[in-house]
Amino acid sequence: MSTTQTTASGSDDGFVPANPHMTERWKPILVFTLFALVISLAGGLVFQRYKESIKKDKQDELAGIAELKIGQITNWIVERKGDAESLTHDPFFMAEVERWLQRGGISDGARDKLGRRLWTLQKAYSDHGYTSISLFDNQGKLRLSSRNGDGVVPEHEKLAILESIRSGKATLSDMHSSIRGAKQVIEIDLVAPLLVGSEDKKHVIGAVVFHTDPSRFLFPLLQRWPTPSQSAENLLVRRDGDDVVFLNELRHRKSTALAMRLPLSNRDLPAAMAILGRRGLMEGVDYRGVPVVGVLHKVPGTQWAMVSKIDKAEIYAPINSLGNWILLLLLALIGAGGGVAAFWWKKQRQYVRALEERHEQKIEREVLTRHLGYLAKFSNDIIWLKDAEGVYLSCNLQFERFFGAKENDIVGKTDYDFLDAELADVFRQKDREVAIAGKPCINEEWGTYPDDGQRVLLETIKTPICDEDGKLIGVMGIARDITERKRSEDELRFKDTLLTAEYEASIEGILVVDGTGKIISCNRRFAGMWGIAEDIVGSGFGASEPVLQAILDQMREPGLLMEKVRHLYRHSDEAGRDEIELRDERVFEYNTTPMIGPKQECYGRIWYFRDLTGQKSAAKNLARSYAKLQRLSLRMENARADERAKIALNLHDEMGATLAAMKMRVAWLTSRLPAGMPQLAEEAAHISELVSGGIQTMHRIVSELRPDLLSDVGLTAAIANYVKKFRRHSNMECTLVLPESELMLGEEQALTVFRILQESLSNVVKHAQAGKVSIIVAAQDKSLSMVVKDDGIGFDADVKKEQSFGLLGIRERALMVGGKARISSAPGKGTRISVSIPYQGRRISDPEAHHA
Repeated sequence: MSTTQTTASGSDDGFVPANPHMTERWKPILVFTLFALVISLAGGLVFQRYKESIKKDKQDELAGIAELKIGQITNWIVERKGDAESLTHDPFFMAEVERWLQRGGISDGARDKLGRRLWTLQKAYSDHGYTSISLFDNQGKLRLSSRNGDGVVPEHEKLAILESIRSGKATLSDMHSSIRGAKQVIEIDLVAPLLVGSEDKKHVIGAVVFHTDPSRFLFPLLQRWPTPSQSAENLLVRRDGDDVVFLNELRHRKSTALAMRLPLSNRDLPAAMAILGRRGLMEGVDYRGVPVVGVLHKVPGTQWAMVSKIDKAEIYAPINSLGNWILLLLLALIGAGGGVAAFWWKKQRQYVRALEERHEQKIEREVLTRHLGYLAKFSNDIIWLKDAEGVYLSCNLQFERFFGAKENDIVGKTDYDFLDAELADVFRQKDREVAIAGKPCINEEWGTYPDDGQRVLLETIKTPICDEDGKLIGVMGIARDITERKRSEDELRFKDTLLTAEYEASIEGILVVDGTGKIISCNRRFAGMWGIAEDIVGSGFGASEPVLQAILDQMREPGLLMEKVRHLYRHSDEAGRDEIELRDERVFEYNTTPMIGPKQECYGRIWYFRDLTGQKSAAKNLARSYAKLQRLSLRMENARADERAKIALNLHDEMGATLAAMKMRVAWLTSRLPAGMPQLAEEAAHISELVSGGIQTMHRIVSELRPDLLSDVGLTAAIANYVKKFRRHSNMECTLVLPESELMLGEEQALTVFRILQESLSNVVKHAQAGKVSIIVAAQDKSLSMVVKDDGIGFDADVKKEQSFGLLGIRERALMVGGKARISSAPGKGTRISVSIPYQGRRISDPEAHHA
């Protein structure tokens, strides 16, 4: 039965009067709320009081430990100075040192005695960090040391010694890093001058240096914490420019002494606060990025500051534990009060409920009517309400539009009053079926809107409404326009049909697996490629599953695919692609991609298999054809080279002999001319010059057809000679770097390298517009490389030029001798041609090259 409050019968304004029993119902809750607030406030006050007490105790403890450590460090420094004074105030030691130094510090018994004294003193105080004690004369020269290998004195140590000798006062150096032997160590040096003579006429004869390793005593002193703690530590820091340098080893990081530096600009860093002059308690973030509470101090007599800190989390751990116990106690008290309040509220509710039931029974019919009126009046669905006799109680605006009648003309009437008798019989029959079934009934039927003639498909849901005794008191109907939904469903089915057809007609074998590794579907192409039955849906696609095993059995190396499958199961969001070879010489390519949902979750994987056997076979045939073409090109190039050689030989032998004979005959004729005919003599001289020019032209043509220097003096000299001529004719700045040893190349390889150089420099002259060219030739054990680089205008290497036969010829020439050429360029950035060919010449012992 509904508990909705409404007006008494006869009221039409919809006003619901206040329930006079509501105050009684909520009184237990109000009392419980007040009780919970009082308990929570009391618990909060108690917690705050104990929290402040614990926090103060921890801070006092931290301050006490910090003062203790400062006192220990200060005492350690004072003790070290006392050790120095005990040695420098020993009259016997001072007298022995003075006599020994006056004798020039020679190796004698006195030197051994002093050495034993220093060594004994170092051993006696080794627990305090002494690593060695050294004796220097008044010129700062090392005379004696308790440790072997202290021959080299660092510059900073020498300056400290000279300053102490000059001032006559003991000085304690700052912590620094020094090289002792082959090892880098951290030290603190105490320099004490050796003063002899009377009080008013003392003079310095030298100095004693105590080398102290802080890691032996000072660092352990700082690292020891008097109470158990997981995070507490002491930090010794100093300033270096704009940085904080950490001097001691840190608890939470290793090898940090004098190595770890952080900027002073980090204002939350406790070490930075201490360097900038802050003292006492503070809160900040330490070098680990962890919030801490600490105490800042200055170490007297030094440039050091000390930070004693502990993690906030450790300090507040007892406070949090106390808070948890107080919270549990409060929850227990509140729970007990809640139980009492719940029992009280239940009794009150039962009492109020009994009073309300009588009121609800009077307005049951009005509640049913108002339910449709308030919720469905402006719905896009067609909604109506009838009583058990088929009389309309209410309808919404869409109902009025569909039937072309107003609500006032419908309420209080039946279907027979405004519909055709045949249609009214159908509606009435469906109402009876709903009443008999006692549950909602759904139907689909066509209808037409009278205002625009629009024909729509309606889904009608009729629901029986019964009272508490199960008696039918009405029928509510909802009719929804499903025309567009049906059209979308039909389109979806059509697209699904097309997708299925395309799926089955694909040239790729397709396998779909869900997130658990179970096969969802596969097409016929996949089954045919692997010889697997098509009814594998529901099978697994894992290591021990028959489908995957059937694929692995056909592979030449099944372990590779199995490892990839395992990897993809571990990393479900990754894609994969590879080629696999089968035992029957077929080659497949697989491509797998995850199916990612809207929340980036992987709910499956698709595998695509493509048969590459024909494509691979065509590629091999193409490669073989290309190899044949290369051999043919090499043969043609050799034939052209032989033909050039023959032409060059004929030109040199025949044309050279003819021109030489002509030059000789012209010379003879000139000598026979009469003295009184200057015009003939001038003409003969001109003919002689023409013949000489022809001889030079012939030599140049012969050299271009067949470089004589290659066979006469070798590739290195031929390259140097050609570059020399290139400089003279091009007026460019040209740098040439050649190996010092002669290149031991075959005739064919040498000619190839020379022709590539000719073509490269020809391109520079024709196209590059360069001002500078560099040529580098280098030989390794198994290859010869040549690089030609210019600073010209360059070109776009990604744009293929149809007429770039010169660059293509360079690549082909290199390939014909088993090498390769790489051409790189960019607009405005010049061009670089690098060539590498196999080289089996003798190894060049001197890697340095010479410039030509």
